[in-house]
Formats: sequence, C-alpha cells, structure tokens
Amino acid sequence: MKLIPITPTKDLFALAAVARAIRTAHRNTAEDAQQDLAKTVAGWDRQVQFAITTIPDGFLVTTDDEIWGFVDQGTKPHLIPAIVPVNKKAITILGPGRPKTAPRVIGSGSGAKGPIVAIRKRTKPIQHPGTEARAFSETLQDKYNDELPRRIDAALAGVL
Repeated sequence: MKLIPITPTKDLFALAAVARAIRTAHRNTAEDAQQDLAKTVAGWDRQVQFAITTIPDGFLVTTDDEIWGFVDQGTKPHLIPAIVPVNKKAITILGPGRPKTAPRVIGSGSGAKGPIVAIRKRTKPIQHPGTEARAFSETLQDKYNDELPRRIDAALAGVL
C-alpha cells in the first residue's frame, strides 16, 4: 500500500483573512468609540482630542485632557486655596445653571451658566462642592463590550 499525502492548495481556514477581518472589526469599533467620545465635548469651548493607539489585542482610545478626566471621573469636594492678596485675583461664584453634559449620556449640549452670586477675593480658601462623574468612559465600555463580539461575528461570517 502506498500513501500519498494530500496537501490543500489553499488555506482551508483562511487564517490571514480571519485575522484581517477581526482586526478591521476592532479598528472600526475604535473609530466609532472615538466619534462617541468626541460627542461628549461637542458643546465645549475647549478642544479635546481623542487618539487611537494600537495595542497587541486591539486598539485603545484615549485622551490626555485633564479637564475631560475631571468631568468623566468627577471630583470630590475640595478647597480652592487662597492666594496672596497682592495678586488681587477674585473668583466669581455662580448660582445654579444647566450643565453641558449629563451622567451616562454620550453627548453634549449648550448648557448655561447660572447668575453671578458673588465675586470674592481669594484671601481665604473657598469650598468647592465637587463635580458629579459623567462616566462617559464606563458607559462606552459597556456599549462596546456588547457591540464588539457582534461585529467580530459578522466579520467572520463574511470570511468563512
């Protein structure tokens, strides 16, 4: 009996195509997340940039904007320190207004400043009440944790 090896003429499992499809699904999802993050600052005067970075198992969407981090994570009540009177700087204390963003909502509106309640020279510390966390990053993580597997399944269905 003579054995003759049977060698496939093409990649039966299309491994290269599968890898490309998964990578494309990851990349498209990262681009969509980047657009969603941009919506969180659409009403801001401040320009905030979100970058996509390649990592071994996908992509990471980040910003190094400190103010965005304060809004996303929130801040605890804290003291705004006094300054030396020579600077003659004051702080304007505003009454209730309308924020540009809301917790767990991906988007940004126009908002509104409240009326001026007081203008104080900062010779004494002032107690800031803190900022409620908007949880943008957590909200989008939840969204795309559900969405990415569906996108990968669809990409694989197109390849296999």
